[in-house]
Amino acid sequence: MDRPSLGMFATRAVTLRPRLCCFPSSDLRFATIVHEIAAALTLESRRELVDALRPMYPTVSIHRRELEGESIPTWYVYREQSFPARPGQVGGLG
Repeated sequence: MDRPSLGMFATRAVTLRPRLCCFPSSDLRFATIVHEIAAALTLESRRELVDALRPMYPTVSIHRRELEGESIPTWYVYREQSFPARPGQVGGLG
């Protein structure tokens, strides 16, 4: 009897790309830039995305949402280090 090759049953660990939630959510330009840059990266670490965004948004920060049982990782991308932005800050340049 022929045995099926192991490759037929092998499973490969798939790293899911994180869902990106951008804040402030009203800044559609920021969200567009984040998603465009993220599309070109591996997103294996938050640092990779922070480093790519930092030239345009020096105060950007990314935090991982950690909810029990969540199957897709979610990263919160803050233009101003945290949300809500401090008064007087505009576009992450303040």
